[in-house]
Amino acid sequence: MSADTADGDGSEEAVADEETAADDAAADTYTVAVDRDACDGVFACLVRDDRFREDDDGLAGFDPETADALERSEASVQATFTDDRLEDARAAAAACPFDAITVETQ
Repeated sequence: MSADTADGDGSEEAVADEETAADDAAADTYTVAVDRDACDGVFACLVRDDRFREDDDGLAGFDPETADALERSEASVQATFTDDRLEDARAAAAACPFDAITVETQ
């Protein structure tokens, strides 16, 4: 950054605020769900999106460290994300041979 923008007039802060706003605009909020009855543990999803994990039952689940929210029931597991990886989630869903994964934007 040039010396004339670092003189304390707030220019650096304005640039940082604009960059944060641009990052927020690029982030999508979406929910990815795995139908546990349909999942057969093929794990084609894991190859396309590293947020998927094998759960204790040998079915697809999610890395809880990567999700904003995670809900699990006997029938499904759902994770909500706010990031720029929507296409990764869609690729994982498309790769599932049992159509056990759905992606919904909010």
